Amino acid sequence: MGTHATGYHAPMTVEVVTFLGIVVILAITPGADMALVMRNVLSGGFRALWPTMGGIIGGFAVHITLCVAGLSVVLRDSDVAFTTVKLLGAAWLAWMGIGAIIGAWRGAHAPMADEVGIDAASSRAAAGSARSMFVGGFLTNLLNVKIALFYIAFLPQFAPAGDRFVPVALGLAIVQVLVGMIWLTLYAALVARAGAAIHRNPRTRRWIEGSAGAALVGFGVRLATAGR
Repeated sequence: MGTHATGYHAPMTVEVVTFLGIVVILAITPGADMALVMRNVLSGGFRALWPTMGGIIGGFAVHITLCVAGLSVVLRDSDVAFTTVKLLGAAWLAWMGIGAIIGAWRGAHAPMADEVGIDAASSRAAAGSARSMFVGGFLTNLLNVKIALFYIAFLPQFAPAGDRFVPVALGLAIVQVLVGMIWLTLYAALVARAGAAIHRNPRTRRWIEGSAGAALVGFGVRLATAGR
């Protein structure tokens, strides 16, 4: 009986370890989300992570919903839909990246939010900035066709076909998003600490902000030239 139990659970254990290993590697692999978090945290402090990550999660949620509903296959099967969304996503990344580069070149950034007091006027400005960060994170992921294609190919490998596919796929996707959130939180904490350390060196800070912008442009170019 013990041998039977071990043989029965081993495949499931292997699948769980494999799944977690894949999502951890995906989370820590540099991408547009990390470049966006770096840009926003450098300019707004650690608290800038929350609206940024909220938008990122929102974009993932749309892709997950479309995938389990079977609607993401439109992007996989339609050249027009795939190319349109791909180019929109690339243009959005390039727009944000160029804006970050111009801002860094001009030295136009406010003091880090963690380092200044907030009165009524600055509170309204912070709210507007938070909305902008949320939208940035949301569109960055919503317009990334690679995320849709990833879920189409990835989730069926671990979720059983049939009636259990939707709940299991949703559960796996939630785990993947949670792993990503944990990583982005740790990453943002490191960026915020580095940002505070170089706060008195505007040249270095502008260089790093410009580098984050260049990374966003680079990810946009890579997305624009990507195939299925």
